[in-house]
Amino acid sequence: KLVAPIPYLSIKSQFCQVYPCIYTIFCYTLTTMKSYHQLIFLAKKKMKQSKDPLHDLSHVTRVASYAKKIAASYDLSKRDYSALLLAVWWHDVGRTITSRSSFVFMTVFDDIISAFMLLYFSAKKKQIDKTILTAVIVLLSKSLFLNWFVKFISLNKERTNILHILQDADKLDMLHIQRSVEIVKLLNASPVYAYGYKIAINWFLTKKTFEMKTKEAKELLAELMQRFISWINEPEIMAWHLQFFKEKWIKKHIKEAQIILNSL
Repeated sequence: KLVAPIPYLSIKSQFCQVYPCIYTIFCYTLTTMKSYHQLIFLAKKKMKQSKDPLHDLSHVTRVASYAKKIAASYDLSKRDYSALLLAVWWHDVGRTITSRSSFVFMTVFDDIISAFMLLYFSAKKKQIDKTILTAVIVLLSKSLFLNWFVKFISLNKERTNILHILQDADKLDMLHIQRSVEIVKLLNASPVYAYGYKIAINWFLTKKTFEMKTKEAKELLAELMQRFISWINEPEIMAWHLQFFKEKWIKKHIKEAQIILNSL
């Protein structure tokens, strides 16, 4: 007796017929994750074009590294982790719209510009979802100009965690040696930057500035602060500082850095 041949079905087709809902969810998740990766790739591409040596691709890459280390101890969902990575990679993209770095304007408005740029490019890709909106809200909440925004919208626990991780990771890079080296280059190119550097140090080396929201960031801060103190005390680096600043001012801030280190 002849048996009619069973039509060939690929594994994919069989799975689609038996578990259509699961397959649909899987495809949607895969497409969404691909879209997030494309947005991160776009942020990296834009940061490569940054004219601000203190806020370039290397800075954002380090911030992303710190953020991942801090986030490892948090029980973030996949959606929140994706929102964190988007916020990290896009947090300085706003600085790429100008060919000149600004100590004032961009310090106040860069996060706001970055948030709307992320929203714009997500809309172009037709990929505005809860994850994108979370990243945008976190960036707006991080802005110096919109500190009140956090209280106004009452961030939930998950978004607050993402915001704290991003804030701590960004602060940690203030003490990275490579960033200090870039500042040295700027001052050598133009003494005008000396004033900005002095303001930055006066602001950076305070307990309030380096108040970390996460325990993991405090541990990383202690390591970076120790490296920073050792670096600034190197004969060549100290001699360079003495060309631009008074010895009394330098010693005062080294002492403040040591106090912060001892308090950690």
